[in-house]
Amino acid sequence: MREGLGLLRDRLVGVIDALARFAAKWRELATLGFTHFQPAQLTTVGKRACLWCYDFVLDLQRAGAAHRRPAFRGVKGTTGTQASFLALFHGDHDKCAGSMSW
Repeated sequence: MREGLGLLRDRLVGVIDALARFAAKWRELATLGFTHFQPAQLTTVGKRACLWCYDFVLDLQRAGAAHRRPAFRGVKGTTGTQASFLALFHGDHDKCAGSMSW
């Protein structure tokens, strides 16, 4: 999971960088914004790209938080069986039962 989040972080940084360059290049090009699939007020392509970029920045922050503090999913075995715990504790039923108690 941590390795995957690192890969995601690298890709997000690349997308953010590309969008930032795109926004700078097209910062003055006017376009119509749309709301509910209808033309709305005038904006620029650069501003729209900045808004898209900001969404990716938020995603990068969330991925970074998950990378630093991964969720611990607990140690309970598969629902309905203790076979994995019996294997882990070399068939010791007492240890297996103790691992499932709260």
